[in-house]
Amino acid sequence: MPGSNDTGKKEIKEWFDATLPWRPLTVVDFGCGLGTYPKLFGKEGIRWIGIEIWAPYIEQFGLQEWYDTLIIGDLLWVIWPKADCAIFGDVLEHLDRDVAMVAIKKADELYDHVILSVPIYNSQGRTENPYEEHKHWWEWRELQEAVPESFKTRLKVGDHHLVPDIPQQGVFLK
Repeated sequence: MPGSNDTGKKEIKEWFDATLPWRPLTVVDFGCGLGTYPKLFGKEGIRWIGIEIWAPYIEQFGLQEWYDTLIIGDLLWVIWPKADCAIFGDVLEHLDRDVAMVAIKKADELYDHVILSVPIYNSQGRTENPYEEHKHWWEWRELQEAVPESFKTRLKVGDHHLVPDIPQQGVFLK
């Protein structure tokens, strides 16, 4: 699934508009998939950099129309660009837990503003993209412990349709 459901997007957009109202702005979108975030926030006054491991998505979803720069490669191995804000929208579950922890720490050190949005349930669908495999199922408690204190906003969003007491998405904003 190169995209995600809408859970948490409203809260992320409200935070983004309130926290980063100034322009120009550079945003790096790790695992840009089908271009969810430039479509959500718009392009006006924002320089969008997309990092995508699965090259066929570039043409399939017309990503060149939404991103000013596209980097094809594994977020673990590419040089992370300078930016005002980094987005990891439904990406961390595709990494082994230890690797995801390294990415969270690195993002916290490199970027003044970071958006982490992680599903807290098994939402794996079938896809032709081998990088879409979910390698770690995050629990809310585990996410709370993994994300540094510098992320001031911590939201449990949505209700899991099978287990009502478990949120559907964890959203962390710095």
